[in-house]
Amino acid sequence: MKIRTKKLINNKVIRVASQGELKEVFIEEDIMKKESAKIQLCFKGDMQSGIIELNSEEIDTLYKELKSNKEMLQGVKVLKFEK
Repeated sequence: MKIRTKKLINNKVIRVASQGELKEVFIEEDIMKKESAKIQLCFKGDMQSGIIELNSEEIDTLYKELKSNKEMLQGVKVLKFEK
């Protein structure tokens, strides 16, 4: 998994790139408030780690985009190599 972000430091935009593995996926959901669901993707690399948090609206948007491009994704294979 590759993470690319931008930070503003001293009025300059700095690009930060990191690479690591997806370690954990947390799903938070309140039974009474379905719209407040959140997914947290926890990753850890050699130099950086972090959590990507998606709310229910972002999850729906991501799902719609992936579903519309489903044909493109069917030919993709995920390979994991050990160091």
